[in-house]
Amino acid sequence: MQPSFIDCHIKSTIKNIVKLKFILKMNIESIGTWAGEVYKALESSDTRMLGLKGIKKATKLKKDEIMVALGWLGREGKITLTSNDEDLVVTLV
Repeated sequence: MQPSFIDCHIKSTIKNIVKLKFILKMNIESIGTWAGEVYKALESSDTRMLGLKGIKKATKLKKDEIMVALGWLGREGKITLTSNDEDLVVTLV
């Protein structure tokens, strides 16, 4: 049995609310805080480099929050990004 129009509409509305909450939470202050957490995790690493999985484990940030933080750090020229077969690797400059 296919879901009704109302069921689909409710599901779509819930997804939009979740996206909106994330967008509202994302402001300059929180992005700067996330960038600081990522920077500290990289700085604490012996090699000053981590993959996305390592950053996520060290910071407990969500993937979207990490990606925004990497954009901030990249814009400031503080990191380089490379990739290997399995992961994106972030290195402090």
